[in-house]
Amino acid sequence: MRYIMYLLLAANILYAGWNLQLDKTVDQTQLSLPPIRTSVHSLVMLNESAGNTAIQTDRKEGMETNKKKSASVHSDEVQDTERGNAAIIAHEEFPDTSQAHICKALGPFYKFSEAETVSDRLVRMGLSPMLRSVDSQIVDDYWVYLPGKGRQYSVEVIQKLTELKISDYYVYDSNYYLISLGTFRRVDLAERQRAMLQQIGIDAQIEKRYKSHVEHWLEMYAEGTYDERLENVAMETPGLQIKSEFCMSLASR
Repeated sequence: MRYIMYLLLAANILYAGWNLQLDKTVDQTQLSLPPIRTSVHSLVMLNESAGNTAIQTDRKEGMETNKKKSASVHSDEVQDTERGNAAIIAHEEFPDTSQAHICKALGPFYKFSEAETVSDRLVRMGLSPMLRSVDSQIVDDYWVYLPGKGRQYSVEVIQKLTELKISDYYVYDSNYYLISLGTFRRVDLAERQRAMLQQIGIDAQIEKRYKSHVEHWLEMYAEGTYDERLENVAMETPGLQIKSEFCMSLASR
C-alpha cells in the first residue's frame, strides 16, 4: 500500500513536469514564427469589420457633405456675380431717365429763319436756347368728295350738280367713278360745301390731307422771371406754344 502511494506521487510529479515543458515549447514556437507578408490579408473579426465600415462610411458622408457645402457656396457666389453683372448691363443699356433734364421747348417754327430770329431775342434776354428740328406731318388741305359707287350713280350726281350750276368737280373713272368736289384750306369752308350738297341729297365726305413738314423747336432752361419772359414771347407770336419735356440735347451739353 505504501509503495502504491509512492508510485502515484511520482506519476503526478512527472505529469506536472511534462505539462510545464509543453507550455514553454509552444511559447518559443510562437515567438519564432516568421513575419506575415504584406500581400496576405489578415483575418478580421466581425465586430472589428463593422466598426471600420462605420468609420469609413462616416468619413465618406463627411467628405460628400463638405463637397456639397463647397458647391453651394460656389453657386451662391456665381449667382451673386451674375446678378451684379446683370445689374451693370441693365444700367448701361437702359439709362436712368430721372437724370434727364426738364426744360422748356418753344415752337413750332415752320421756317428756320423765324426760329433764328426768336432765338437771338431769347439770348438777349439771358436765355440759352438750343435749336432742334424734327420731321412731322401737318394738314395741307380738306378734301370734299363722294366715294365711288359706280357709273350710274355718278351720272345722277353730275346731273344734279349741273342743275345747280356747280362745275367744280372731277370724276375719277379708274376709282369706281369717285367724284371730287373741291379742296379747301380751311375746315369751315369744307364744312360749308358739304352742308350745301346735303341740301340736294348728296352725302359728301371730308378728308384731311397731310404733307411732310419740318418743325423747329427752341429748347432751354427757363425758371422764375425767365419763364415769364418766355411766356410773353409765345403770346406775341401767333401759333407758338410752350411745352415742358425731357431735353436730352441739353443734358448732353
